[in-house]
Amino acid sequence: MDISGSTAIVTGAASGIGAACARQLAARGATVVVADLQADKGEALAAEIKGVFAQVDVTNTEQRKRRMKWDMNSQSRMRR
Repeated sequence: MDISGSTAIVTGAASGIGAACARQLAARGATVVVADLQADKGEALAAEIKGVFAQVDVTNTEQRKRRMKWDMNSQSRMRR
């Protein structure tokens, strides 16, 4: 499957399995939104994979909705 040029949002991406998934998606050409509460680790990973960090608590419905709206509106900027 060709995912180059697509955007992927990975929750819990600052460490562990989420970080591994984010790295693999980026290696295959996707722009990755690293979504996590841990800003320091999330920002570092986003810089490493040339992605975007989004600090978000996925257990908070309103925060999730606002973040998803921001991510969708920002896709064209992220792909440049």
